[in-house]
Amino acid sequence: MLAATAAHDATAGKKRRKPRRHQRERWCLRGLFCLSRSVGILARAWEQTCQGGRNQGPIPRKFLWTYDGAPRRDVP
Repeated sequence: MLAATAAHDATAGKKRRKPRRHQRERWCLRGLFCLSRSVGILARAWEQTCQGGRNQGPIPRKFLWTYDGAPRRDVP
């Protein structure tokens, strides 16, 4: 009985490592999530482009900047 207790005490303080397979699966799921989000963003931008007008973003139109530089000139 003492031998079993000593063996249990030796492994009691150590953390068990997850197998590498789970880490790989987590990495693949994160990549799949990012890819699906980016495809959704591109699809929405394409939709807005086909509708005409401007691509609407999170900034209201009244807060957009204006150009205060030199006026347009003809290019020879």
